[in-house]
Amino acid sequence: MAVQRITYVPSYSLVLTTLCANKCGYCPYPHSYIEPLPSKKRLLRELHRAAHKGASLINITAGEGISAHPEIVETIAYYGLSDYLSYLCFVSNCISSINTSYSLFPEMDIGLLSYAELKILRKHFLSYKLLLESVDPMVQASDAHRYAPDKEPKRRTEALINAGRVRIPTTSGLLVGIGESKGSRKRCLETLAEIHSRYGHIQSIEIKRFSPYKRTPMGQNPPPSPDDMIETVHMARTILASNIIIQVSALENSDIALELVKAGVRDIGEFPLNDENGQFARSQQLLLQIEDELARQGFQLEQRLPIFPPYIQKGWYPLDFRDLIKKYFQRNTPETFLSKLKSASHAAQ
Repeated sequence: MAVQRITYVPSYSLVLTTLCANKCGYCPYPHSYIEPLPSKKRLLRELHRAAHKGASLINITAGEGISAHPEIVETIAYYGLSDYLSYLCFVSNCISSINTSYSLFPEMDIGLLSYAELKILRKHFLSYKLLLESVDPMVQASDAHRYAPDKEPKRRTEALINAGRVRIPTTSGLLVGIGESKGSRKRCLETLAEIHSRYGHIQSIEIKRFSPYKRTPMGQNPPPSPDDMIETVHMARTILASNIIIQVSALENSDIALELVKAGVRDIGEFPLNDENGQFARSQQLLLQIEDELARQGFQLEQRLPIFPPYIQKGWYPLDFRDLIKKYFQRNTPETFLSKLKSASHAAQ
């Protein structure tokens, strides 16, 4: 019997700004102090750090709905650029400039984008991440999304449709445990399945577990139970097309990671290599632990890119990355972040 592969990706989050038009009740982003958009010097410093740590995915993330904010406009003008879109292209160019020596693959996680914006950005980024999160009207009226206009389901489905129209591989998904009903989880998955049936661009669906953060309006709310997560994975596997990968973060669900894989998860998400809050050390430790647990159950852990193989085969990626993708696969067997980690672990014993 063929070995079932489970994928993961070593990532590095490059947060452009925590400024955000939304004030979600569960979000730990600070709103009192906002750092300016990073300069070229700071961007390159972060990118070199990511490459040295072994990241392959660069998660370009920022708050949503910020393009017209005075601080953003002022900083972009100071850098000699015309608008937020040109700044995002500038970030991409910084990544390209160091990819003569490294292999960093960017994904954008920056909120709603129009068709025109996506048409330009798909030439610079390999993939787009935008969770639908919820279609439950009660969630829109609750602490979760009451002050989050960009989380309105109609606006998010429109952005996901735009992504399909420009043919950019997309990761979407839902957030479990923010007050939604089980029925609305089903409707959320059905909405995503319908969009994918029209455009074929949703490569993976993330089932994200709500985590309460202190000093947020939902800081005292309990996270969803393990049974809720496992049940939602089963539901997703029933509703979604077989070519959509179900993704759940092993870092956020380390207590039930193996059960989730048995339920149908085929990607255990990102393993962040940032230094904040001990992420780098925890990612290394957990990756080794999960690889061992999966192997005992007959699963094989395999590193991936932000764009999944079917979309590489279709050529749904910027032409500038063609040679880099070929180079990545040529050297990625067997040299992966996990294989380096195992070698270092054995050497230390």
